[in-house]
Amino acid sequence: MAVVFSHMMIRMPYRFHRRCFGALAILLAAAAPSVARAHMQAVPVEEWGPFLPGTVPCVRMVSRAVHACFDSVFDLEERCAAELARGSTCDRLEVETRSTAAARRMQNVLTGVCEAGQLTELGYFGFADATIDLRNACLDQARAAIAAAYAPMRAAPDPPATTAQCMEESAAYGRRIIRFVLKRSTPVMERMATLAFQPAEKTEMVLHLGRELAATRARWIDGLAAACPELVNVYGRSAESFARTMKQRADCVLSKTYVNNAVSCPLQECGNGIPEEGEQCDDGNQSDLDDCPNDCGVDGE
Repeated sequence: MAVVFSHMMIRMPYRFHRRCFGALAILLAAAAPSVARAHMQAVPVEEWGPFLPGTVPCVRMVSRAVHACFDSVFDLEERCAAELARGSTCDRLEVETRSTAAARRMQNVLTGVCEAGQLTELGYFGFADATIDLRNACLDQARAAIAAAYAPMRAAPDPPATTAQCMEESAAYGRRIIRFVLKRSTPVMERMATLAFQPAEKTEMVLHLGRELAATRARWIDGLAAACPELVNVYGRSAESFARTMKQRADCVLSKTYVNNAVSCPLQECGNGIPEEGEQCDDGNQSDLDDCPNDCGVDGE
């Protein structure tokens, strides 16, 4: 059985959440055998932060650990996919072992610098569900990015060299997009976590960030076109669509780290070839005649 705690639908002031949900949160997390979205309801960004001084190092260090874990897993998965695209082999056991080690390092930071009460203050139920969210940000989002970058291999497992090169270059540029979004967004979130701002000021900070990211979209599209001139033919989609997918992966990472409504992870779409939140698999089709069921195993069955 899979139990999904989407954001907890409880309408109360956020300050009340901080004080009163500690014990209940731990019980709820412990009762869930499988959780897709683990944290509490994402609060309006205008009500998010500042946090107690002891909590600020927790959110800062965990954020850095998640980004480092994401980078490690992205590298491992990308090298594996590139080798397969070139007609070589990939040691999946080694990839999984090293990815697990990266996630364990991240989890060690979480348990080493944070306390349960601090996690509740940040919007998690406790250690168990914070770990679920952060492992999703580290492992699942990195793998989803690579699944999107090497999507053409589902239809052509042995692509020509030019297609393999295009996928490799597109993956590298996709990583640049993700890093840019994380690099620009993280300081904004950390300022709100640390300093007191008026609600209107927080709203403007988020809007300014959105304008900055939107202004770079044309550069991303040009960069992708330069990295892979045949991108539209190889992927069957535009450079703008590819860039949007990569930005969404960064948004998902941010939404797991900062529990507010300034950023959100898109709802899963079975059949798009990207393993997303709540899916057990997604092979790019809705056929029940292969290893992935036509509902992508959303029910965990």
